Parts: sequence; structure tokens; C-alpha cells
Amino acid sequence: PRNFTNKPGAVLLKVERLAAANGVADVSLEVRAGEIVGLAGLAGSGRTEVARAIFGADRVLSGTVQLDGRLLSGGPEQARSAGVALIPESRKTQGVALARSVSDNLNAASLGKTFPSGIYRPSLAREIAQQLIGRLRIATPSPEQIVKLLSGGNQQKVVIGKWLQADAKLFIFDEPTRGVDVGAKSEIFALLDQLVAAGKGVLMISSELPEIVHVCDRAYVMRERRVAGHLTRAELNEQSVMHLAIGAGAMEAVQ
Repeated sequence: PRNFTNKPGAVLLKVERLAAANGVADVSLEVRAGEIVGLAGLAGSGRTEVARAIFGADRVLSGTVQLDGRLLSGGPEQARSAGVALIPESRKTQGVALARSVSDNLNAASLGKTFPSGIYRPSLAREIAQQLIGRLRIATPSPEQIVKLLSGGNQQKVVIGKWLQADAKLFIFDEPTRGVDVGAKSEIFALLDQLVAAGKGVLMISSELPEIVHVCDRAYVMRERRVAGHLTRAELNEQSVMHLAIGAGAMEAVQ
């Protein structure tokens, strides 16, 4: 259970009339510090495409993306440097380097911050990895364990951990609990709560309506690669999400 926020902080992410090469069009949304904002919709509605466009992984055609008032237009490297974290839907192909160690993965997003001189110190990298392993309760025999040998839930914790070390301000979670067991799900949601309690912002994509309804402070709903509507905490329930996701006419036909 969450203590939903009534007084979120300043606007962290501001997206205005965003259109991208991946097909999303006229997307506008905001995420404030201290809140979890859901991005819901049916498969193919454009949720992942919005996340990729915000992070700069897909080319933006028009509109703007701002973090803390700073315009983001330089691709994933600028987004990472500015404090945006993307935990992608496909962790095995986009989230972790499967053939590398847990330590390598946990340090991957913060090398410049951890080693400003440009000289890599294996002992420091291992120390940082050990701290994150303890904080996230990653089940691994050592920081040198190859990531592909971990369970799905522990691989997901590694993806999250590398962004914690990078000290990101905005976390975009795309299907954060897909393919993980119920224990890992509980730990991931507890971590989201800790992030927003510390003043971070979270944009969470999920195909599981109960996750959107019971975890998010409010939500945007996608339909046909556009934002179909916005739901406040008081309005957020499974029926209202589906009403926007499939359209009023389709909803009436189903009923």
C-alpha cells in the first residue's frame, strides 16, 4: 500500500506536443517530483514509443521534452547526463550486458561520475557494486557473477541499480515487473515508493491495470499512439482506464 501524494513537487518532466519517428504524435504530459505517474493503454498504443522518444532513443520530429526546464534534444547520452533513467521493457536486449559481470553492469551508467579522471579503478567499482547488491538484495554469489546467470527478477534489479548509482532524477519504468516473481515485484514497488519519497519522479508503463490503479498517483492513457486522456487519483480505476484505452463507442459495444 502507498501513501499517495497530495502535494507533489516541482515539474521534473514536461513533454509538449511530442511527435517522433516511431509513430507517436501530439503527446503532452508532465511528471512532478515525488509522484509516480502511470502511462497506460493497450498493446500497440504507443506507450513504449513515448518512453523511447523522451529518452532520445528514437528521433523526435516535433514538440519538446524538458527536464528541470532544460530542453532535451541530444539523444540518450544527453538524457542520461541530465538525469533521465530508462528501465526498458526488454531488459535482456536493452537493459543489461548479459555477458558482463554484475559489477560492470551496475557501474555502466555512471562511469564518468565515479571515475572523473578517466582511470578505471576495479576495487572502487567492486565496492560500489557490493553496496548496490546489498541495498537491492540482488541474489548473486559475487559482483563478478555474469548477469545472464541471474534470475529475471535479479537482472531487473541490476538494471535499476545502475541508474541509482548514476543518481538519476527521473525514472522511466517500462513494464518493470514483467517476468519476475511476486517477491521481486513487491521489492520493485517498494523501491519506486522510496524513489519518490526522496524527491525523484517516476513514469511507469504497465500492461497490468491493477498496477496502474494501485501504484500510481495519476495516469495518462494512450490510444492509437496519442494521449487519449488524463486521470487524477480520484478518477483512477480499471474501468476509467479501459474507457479511454479503447474509446467510448467500443466500451459501450463491449458492455
